[in-house]
Amino acid sequence: MKFLILFGPPGAGKGTVARKIERAISIATGDLFRDHLKRNSELGQKARAFMDDGKLVPDDITIAMLKERLEQPDCQQAELIILDGFPRTKPQAEAFLESFPEAEILTIYLSVKDDVIVNRLIGRWTCPKCKRTYNTNLHAAIIKGGNCVTEKCETPLERRPDDESEETIRTRLKVYHRETKPVLGFLREKKLTIKRVMGNKPPETVLKNVKKALG
Repeated sequence: MKFLILFGPPGAGKGTVARKIERAISIATGDLFRDHLKRNSELGQKARAFMDDGKLVPDDITIAMLKERLEQPDCQQAELIILDGFPRTKPQAEAFLESFPEAEILTIYLSVKDDVIVNRLIGRWTCPKCKRTYNTNLHAAIIKGGNCVTEKCETPLERRPDDESEETIRTRLKVYHRETKPVLGFLREKKLTIKRVMGNKPPETVLKNVKKALG
């Protein structure tokens, strides 16, 4: 398998980039969590309390969800699998590399300052169907209208519970700096290729730079 790890803090634009890379299957761990919560699966029930508090879901739960998804036929046949939000801890990274020792892996690190992240997330609304995101600073009229404007979608927009307060967002960022960002060092130790892209640029510029990094 060929993997692209999109690495960066919450709100860095990983999901936006992942959805616009052609011929790839994108797996966002956040979406895995929400899917299991919606289905009220056993794994989803275990993850719920951690997500509601803005904390990381334990590694064993995350890895179990990811392995289940990778076993599905579309992933087995994909040219490229994009991992959005995984790995978030060293044990997750270790388990991933052990599971796919022969895989081709590239990591792209989307770098964004914390204050930019807070401003993005506090005003973020998301379409639960097509996953497009909107921000009150850029799309006030659309958000006021209440529905996604993507062609053939028009689904009511939603806010993620962990985006609703600055306190929760900053808690997520503290967890990211303490537990997730050090994973970059581990990946470097394993001699994986890591390319940095500034994520505070306009979305089209970020996408262009990510595609350039992909070659």
